[in-house]
Amino acid sequence: MGFHTEINTMLRLSNHDPGLDKIKVGDIISITKSNIRIYPINCAILLLRGDWTVIGYCSVIESNSTENGIELKHKFRTSIRLGSY
Repeated sequence: MGFHTEINTMLRLSNHDPGLDKIKVGDIISITKSNIRIYPINCAILLLRGDWTVIGYCSVIESNSTENGIELKHKFRTSIRLGSY
């Protein structure tokens, strides 16, 4: 009964996704998430590490539902220097 859907305004990376040491501003990264999730397309949203630390902004540019969840392509827009204000 029902259809589990999440509406997200942040994108949290898992330990399996590329980290800041592997990506740079402008890179387009593909990741897979479980469950069905809704993200705003082409809008800047917060990009988080697995521990919920903000690492920058990204834009989801493509979203495709799969049998096991959702596949996302997002563009890394800007990074935030951790530990600085």
